[in-house]
Amino acid sequence: MDIIDFYRAVAEGDIKKVKKFYFNNISLNEILVIGGNDSEYELISNIPNNYVVSNSNDKLKKIAKKKTTSNNEHGVEKVLKRI
Repeated sequence: MDIIDFYRAVAEGDIKKVKKFYFNNISLNEILVIGGNDSEYELISNIPNNYVVSNSNDKLKKIAKKKTTSNNEHGVEKVLKRI
């Protein structure tokens, strides 16, 4: 996989390709995803440790394992402080 394929995989949310290229020596359980946008659906649905911000859409909220406050309420910061 070259760098163009890597960025395409990121843009498409293909976590398996991204993991193979960049994170080959870690398990999916060691990755944390925090999202709130439709473009992050594939990442959130494929990574066991996932959060969505409270202002994300209902589609993401249904698949998320955990939720945090909105981005305006520093939801990402709150998650990172907990880990």
